[in-house]
Amino acid sequence: NLLNEIDDENSLVSIGTANAAINEFGFLSSTTSSGSTSKNILWALTGIEEIHLFDCDAGVATCGVEIGHVKNAREKAREAAKQAKAMSVKKASSSSSISKKGLKDLIENGVDYIINVIDGGEANNHKYYACCGTINGTVGLFPIAYDEIAMRSETSTQPLTLLAPEYVLPNDSSSEQGGRGGDREDLMMKGHGDIVRCLLASSSSTAMTTDSQNVLHLYTGGEDSSVCSWTTTKDEGHNNNNNNNNDNNNNNNNNNNDVMILKHERAMTDAHFPVPNELTTILSCSHDNTVREWDARTNNNNCAVAQARVPNHILGKNGSLETCSIGGANETILAVSCGEKILFYDRRMIRQGGGGGGKETMMIKQFEDAHSETVTKLRFHPEKRHILQTSSVDGLTCTFNLLNEIDDENSLVSIGTANAAINEFGFLSSTTSSGSTSKNILWALTGIEEIHLFDCDAGVATCGVEIGHVKNAREKAREAAKQAKAMSVKKASSSSSISKKGLKDLIENGVDYIINVIDGGEANNHKYYACCGTINGTVGLFPIAYDEIAMRSETSTQPLTLLAPEYVLPNDSSSEQGGRGGDREDLMMKGHGDIVRCLLASSSSTAMTTDSQNVLHLYTGGEDSSVCSWTTTKDEGHNNNNNNNNDNNNNNNNNNNDVMILKHERAMTDAHFPVPNELTTILSCSHDNTVREWDARTNNNNCAVAQARVPNHILGKNGSLETCSIGGANETILAVSCGEKILFYDRRMIRQGGGGGGKETMMIKQFEDAHSETVTKLRFHPEKRHILQTSSVDGLTCTFNLLNEID
Repeated sequence: NLLNEIDDENSLVSIGTANAAINEFGFLSSTTSSGSTSKNILWALTGIEEIHLFDCDAGVATCGVEIGHVKNAREKAREAAKQAKAMSVKKASSSSSISKKGLKDLIENGVDYIINVIDGGEANNHKYYACCGTINGTVGLFPIAYDEIAMRSETSTQPLTLLAPEYVLPNDSSSEQGGRGGDREDLMMKGHGDIVRCLLASSSSTAMTTDSQNVLHLYTGGEDSSVCSWTTTKDEGHNNNNNNNNDNNNNNNNNNNDVMILKHERAMTDAHFPVPNELTTILSCSHDNTVREWDARTNNNNCAVAQARVPNHILGKNGSLETCSIGGANETILAVSCGEKILFYDRRMIRQGGGGGGKETMMIKQFEDAHSETVTKLRFHPEKRHILQTSSVDGLTCTFNLLNEIDDENSLVSIGTANAAINEFGFLSSTTSSGSTSKNILWALTGIEEIHLFDCDAGVATCGVEIGHVKNAREKAREAAKQAKAMSVKKASSSSSISKKGLKDLIENGVDYIINVIDGGEANNHKYYACCGTINGTVGLFPIAYDEIAMRSETSTQPLTLLAPEYVLPNDSSSEQGGRGGDREDLMMKGHGDIVRCLLASSSSTAMTTDSQNVLHLYTGGEDSSVCSWTTTKDEGHNNNNNNNNDNNNNNNNNNNDVMILKHERAMTDAHFPVPNELTTILSCSHDNTVREWDARTNNNNCAVAQARVPNHILGKNGSLETCSIGGANETILAVSCGEKILFYDRRMIRQGGGGGGKETMMIKQFEDAHSETVTKLRFHPEKRHILQTSSVDGLTCTFNLLNEID
């Protein structure tokens, strides 16, 4: 207890022994006499893979007493996994908490190691889980069977065992083995491809489920250099306790890993978030001849909140619904296409239940002459919600103003022509006469992969006029990628926006298709990018070279071209080709393993960079059933414009994909977030004999905000720093281990710059007799910040109260 003093004798509260080297420990919640929960249980994992539970309440006489012990934990986990054979593999697949192929890996190949022990939190009534892994990267969470009252009341240590896993996280290889014909659950979830070294957990109730289920959030880090985030809901109907084989599985629950599945009877043709101010509304249509509205908050995959069914006599012989949108002055108009026709419904009538039977009377209007061939897309303007934009196989894009009436003649504002079938379109920002930006440019992508830009400002006479045209866009992208050869591949790797191996794929194999066109937003001064992909899953963002003033002033369409890519996202296979010895950037980023079909973008300035860089957020979806989220910062020093080969690359920028890299001169031995109320403080120590404090907000990987260097006469001949922690009543005590010794520093002195020279006078206290062998871990209690917990190769775990003194 370091509240009053730091002293290895006077501060010592208790000693617990595990009779083997303790490699890892942590804190678990238990119920106090008042009925509240507190972190009063300490778990310890030894080198022989046994789990010990100790009382660590420094305020009671039993502090340090061992109250529970899982002997041969790995063997018990293997037996518990085999017990899971009694659970149908089909049932495991339908559970949102258990991966079918991950469970198979645990059963057939067995548990290889214990990662740690976690508290399941409120989601699991503070049940304790032993987290166990395989060499393939599968992780299983095995409940520890214990009786808390018996543990507290027994005079001897209670022997504990493990039950069948309640959560199983798949590995990367198990996901891939399923192929595209595998289980949907394992296609959606890709985990680690190597040993998992750490696992953190937090739990909370979520309002996104109608049955008030509790959600467990897991974060894992592995030897494959990946960090995975998991959100999983335990199937309450499936009780894995081996004393209660309850088969009430509620197998209709499909919300695997926080994914909402929209269900139609036949293939879906369109799905999107149609209303800017209704962030939870999803609209979809399908070849089952229905258009459906969903509420993402309900997470009820079997029931749409509204539905309209188009009758057969409207559809015709070969008709089907292709695209849909919601808009109008009050978001009350629902538009859906059927062949060359556009049908209009009053959304309010459908929401009141009029859509179930598919009555024709629901339809308020029909456009039959707007297009002569199949309508490919309908979208209301994102800012002017009464403006409807359409496109068709007939090569036309039409602008309708539905403010006063819905009529295919009177509402028609303009017609633009691309002279080829238009497959896709969207809106881009441009500068208005007042200097503001507005979505007044329409891009259209044709079936022959040409990009057309139209004026779509319904308030001006030039609405519908083509102002720019990229002919042979795929060939231009291939040429632009080859131009990038002039840019050193080494430089590309150091840029936070360009994947080295992704760029190599674009150069050597060439662009295979155009995905869409996006607005780069404020991060890129609203530059337009043609998003192009390869069959391997690489995506490149190629700037469209244009002069906005010239486009507006020219009487004819301005010919446009593409420049070398400014952003390149790697594919899954290119990341793996590098192996564990490949570039750090490509090891950290794994993209798609197949064709990318859609890409969305948003941009914002971030306060997490000291140089006020702008960040571009990208979201991609591919034929590999994966959705990827990207956060990338363009290297401002590297201008890919082919008219300006600026070599000022600022290659010291290492924040690839929003990752902060902590740099020591030698191997790092410990790193963590040491202070609960300082969410941006990171502490680390290393074999370079320094302990360093970092501020995550600076994103400056080369400079710690504070540092203490331990002198050689303290280290001894073979000594090195192994573990560190911050605590004390005011978070002013820095503790670091050196062999069997524990060194204490005044954190405030180090932060004032006293750590640079490594002066011995910085050290305020030293424990030499607390342990007889190397200290493996130091941590201050997460709630009682004056309590320091230690563990050592000597098999002891000690609890110190530093409230009054450090001794």
